Amino acid sequence: MGANAKVQGHVATQGLLVTHILHSRILSSTMRLVVLLAFVMEMACAGHYYNADGTPHDPYHYLHLPHDPPLYPTFHEVPLTSFSCAGREWGYHADTEAYCQAYHLCQGGLVRSFLCTNGTLFHDEFQVCDQFYNVRCGSPYSDL
Repeated sequence: MGANAKVQGHVATQGLLVTHILHSRILSSTMRLVVLLAFVMEMACAGHYYNADGTPHDPYHYLHLPHDPPLYPTFHEVPLTSFSCAGREWGYHADTEAYCQAYHLCQGGLVRSFLCTNGTLFHDEFQVCDQFYNVRCGSPYSDL
């Protein structure tokens, strides 16, 4: 066997090895892609629950349906309560006796009263009327 034949045999062996490596890498990248897609699908569905009919479960959906009695106060005007601005800083304050649907602006001796729309309550920390399920009326804890 001559030197030329050894080189050709070596090149052929290397070619098979390269072909094997390329096929392994292709298979490996295909497997990686399959695993990646499975992971993405799992993450897309993570934390979601499905109803019996296959539709996604939305826990907030039930909060927006009519309830009897309602889950939040539904005043049409600011109710008369024992709220007082005495000892309070200037600014807006929720009226816990009105379940935080009413709030008051305390400016020294002047008091102005307001009412959040139905379904919203006054959020003392953020100073806005927010969805009722985001507000802990009268709770000493800050943000949910």
